[in-house]
Amino acid sequence: METVAATIPLVIGKPKGNIRWKVITLLLIVGIINYLDRMNLSIAAPQMMKELGLTNTWALAGDVAPPSMIASVGSIQNFGGYFGGAFSPIVAGMIVDATGSYTLAFVSAGIIVACAAICYWFIVKQPIEVPA
Repeated sequence: METVAATIPLVIGKPKGNIRWKVITLLLIVGIINYLDRMNLSIAAPQMMKELGLTNTWALAGDVAPPSMIASVGSIQNFGGYFGGAFSPIVAGMIVDATGSYTLAFVSAGIIVACAAICYWFIVKQPIEVPA
């Protein structure tokens, strides 16, 4: 037996209108809105941080290290954050694959955060002193 495949003619024509300029215009408008939004946020951010009680993450490094070591302590802090941000999805994915639920992944993340807070509470008793 021989089968005959039906063929559908593929009609490719010239696009109606010039969509390219519409996309470029839309990207330009979005870029301008993004610029204005960032400019407004930079002006409003100090007041928002004050009213909402937000702090700068580098403030932790400034609190525990002398001025000559703030960048080093901050870079160690950033490394830990980047490492955790890259490694935690892998671990969480393995936990979810094994259990079929996100509950244990969230509980384990909470336990890790609690351990970090306890370590900070007991280890950092006073700022690092620079020997004279």
